[in-house]
Amino acid sequence: MANPVVWESARDLVRQGDLTAAVELLEGWLKGRLSGPKKSIVRAWLNELTLHFASAKSAQRMARQGVITREDAAVEFRQISQSVLELINEVEDEDRSSGLAEPSAAAAPSRYEEGNFEKIIGNKSHLRMISWLEKGLRCSTGVCRLVSDNCLGTGFRIANDLVITNNHVIASGADADKFSAQFFFEERIDHSIKDVVTVRLDSRRFWTSSDLDLTIVGANFDAAGQPAISSLQIGYQEVAVGDGVSIIQHPLGGPKQIALTSNEIINIYDHRIQYITDTLPGSSGSPVFDASWKVIAIHHAGGHLLKNAVGDHVFANEGISVRALASVPEVQKMMSGLPAKAAGG
Repeated sequence: MANPVVWESARDLVRQGDLTAAVELLEGWLKGRLSGPKKSIVRAWLNELTLHFASAKSAQRMARQGVITREDAAVEFRQISQSVLELINEVEDEDRSSGLAEPSAAAAPSRYEEGNFEKIIGNKSHLRMISWLEKGLRCSTGVCRLVSDNCLGTGFRIANDLVITNNHVIASGADADKFSAQFFFEERIDHSIKDVVTVRLDSRRFWTSSDLDLTIVGANFDAAGQPAISSLQIGYQEVAVGDGVSIIQHPLGGPKQIALTSNEIINIYDHRIQYITDTLPGSSGSPVFDASWKVIAIHHAGGHLLKNAVGDHVFANEGISVRALASVPEVQKMMSGLPAKAAGG
């Protein structure tokens, strides 16, 4: 028997504009039926979902790059959303008429009132495939503790053997020469500490901005006999209030940690993204990830922070949006492998 909560939740997510969550919900349900008697049609639906999702992402990317207008992108997004709704109806009709599940997913017992099915709580889904955790662990290898004689912070590896952190952690090339990056400073399951891989920073490749509170510096990565250290992917896409975030960090300069509860963007102001994810001193320079494990911001502050141009404040943590880097030619040159001049200010 079909479980109506799947269709109800998927439609609600599409109508709320959370196409990613709707696709993931329907995709997860379909993948659970791939071993059933109608696996060929289930596979076809999965392929169709993949194409719809790719089209939506392409439209967003082209709008961001100015290839199409935001209005045109919005129209295309609505059309794709309508196609996804039609697909949901098609899958539901097929499931109701002939049954795709073997057996059906367990629902609430009959003693509960009709309609009291399991729900997506709130206006966004927080369900994730288990592979999401695996991808997060891979990304965690690119996060390091930055250590000097008098300072501890967090940083992470990005393209072209660069490390990014805050300006208030490393303010100059001379400061960078005093730091090393310690990767894999983290606990094993038995609470012992893993063997640390130490990487020296290279101030010959250096850029910083006190206005953005960001620093990018070269690092001497040596692959010989060294565990794989991921280069984290920068995500220049737009983010919104309510989006989930995760921060992999070295709070208080201790072993690597992550907060997995109450992770949500609550305000966006200028180049600042504010969220309620937990951090502590020492977390400065940590990557702020979106749900796809792309870095959308670099954590740098917390407390009673400026919320808007009017002067209101909010009690939150805050990161600098990576989108601020997209308009800095020196940074783009460094990330593409070309030399850049140090920037102050």
